Amino acid sequence: MLIIMIPLSIYKSRELYRFYLETYYIKYKKEDMNSMVKRAHILLKKERYKELKEYLVQLDVLYPQNSEIMGLTGINYMNLGEKKKGAELFISSIDGSEVSRKYIQEAIKILFEEKLYGDIVSVLLKFDPGENPEMNHIFGISLYQTGRYKEAIPVLKKALTPVVTPEDCYYLGLSYDKMKDFQNAVLYFEKGYKLNPRDELLKKALIDAYRKAGNLQNAEKMLRKK
Repeated sequence: MLIIMIPLSIYKSRELYRFYLETYYIKYKKEDMNSMVKRAHILLKKERYKELKEYLVQLDVLYPQNSEIMGLTGINYMNLGEKKKGAELFISSIDGSEVSRKYIQEAIKILFEEKLYGDIVSVLLKFDPGENPEMNHIFGISLYQTGRYKEAIPVLKKALTPVVTPEDCYYLGLSYDKMKDFQNAVLYFEKGYKLNPRDELLKKALIDAYRKAGNLQNAEKMLRKK
């Protein structure tokens, strides 16, 4: 067990450290990658995150660029509070294989808080959020923010079920506005404004949409509202 206690920093090279790890795990303990990754999953399940962090460093030295190990490392960072770092690492590890939806959704929420819309779009184009309203809300806004207005519309409409929110209506209105469909833009801005008449962004967007749709009378009425 002594070799496990020796810190990485005392070795002059990663190669030498890898030699020591191979000697201990592979030659002495007769473990292979599958058994070691299985142990990492057990540590994760038992919520032994600090122990897992040290173990994953060793796994990364033994099996660099392994997507499953990278994914576990990302998940563990998220659990340890390094959320942005963990989410980005986890997302970068996804290679199209079966991945836990729970962790995908957790990472997506973190990326959304960080406004990393392009990363969100690239992931959710591979992993369809289905009928999940929260994921469709995030996906739809991310599509809009990356200039994919036409694609954003059906996704945001899915987000309206079961609860219609002012924010989803706002982004639907914006998406239709970008497509120069001003009648539908007005429709969704009106829906959003009725739900939250104190939202100044919705009010401004609705006035602008009325003008673009040629409804100057309603635009003037909205301007007079306080």
